[in-house]
Amino acid sequence: MKKVTAILLALFLLLGVTACRRRESLPEPEPPSSESEAEPESEPEPLPEPESSSESEEESEPADTEGAQKAAEEMLAALQTGSREEIQAHVDYKNLLQLESDNGADENALAVLARLQYEIEDVTALEDTATVTARLTNINMAAVLPAFNKSAMDMEYNNAISDAPATDEEMAGRYRELFRQSMDDNAGDTLSRSVELRLIRNGDSWRVQVSEELREAATGNYFSAKKQAGQNAGGGQN
Repeated sequence: MKKVTAILLALFLLLGVTACRRRESLPEPEPPSSESEAEPESEPEPLPEPESSSESEEESEPADTEGAQKAAEEMLAALQTGSREEIQAHVDYKNLLQLESDNGADENALAVLARLQYEIEDVTALEDTATVTARLTNINMAAVLPAFNKSAMDMEYNNAISDAPATDEEMAGRYRELFRQSMDDNAGDTLSRSVELRLIRNGDSWRVQVSEELREAATGNYFSAKKQAGQNAGGGQN
């Protein structure tokens, strides 16, 4: 029994020594080198801000819509006066009334302009040009002129056979009064349309440009109706 115990103790001691030697023979793990360690990603350097040019720093001048609208309203108000001087101050009077000279006059056309009504609808302006849209309303001259021409011919005939004919100056006054009466009789027959008024900057101010559309709309088609009436009187109508 003692021998068996001695043998077992010897075996236990032998196994313990063997285990210690194996532990000593195992290599110790080396710490990771600094080169093998993953380097943290560096943050990208911020891009330099672009230098703003002097043009971008300067604010662009706003379009002069108020000035353009004011110029258009002043021109239309001048037409309503029926005054050659007032109209000439705001628009090409000769071109507007299709006259041979600036000193000429079409009294009937001026009387028609005095009946003009308008309403500003829209305004757009650039640096040197602008467009003002306005609704223009006036008496339909296609209804007025035929009635006026017939009454004028009757009046001229009666004056020719009168024992005391009126002078040319007196007849001119009667024609003007007859024309106004013809407009009053047809005041309910109107034409209304939207017209684009073109303006050009002249220094610090704006000036409206005459167009066929403006001429006809402002006068209720006076010039085209006058031309048609003349053709009818000359036998242009079958």
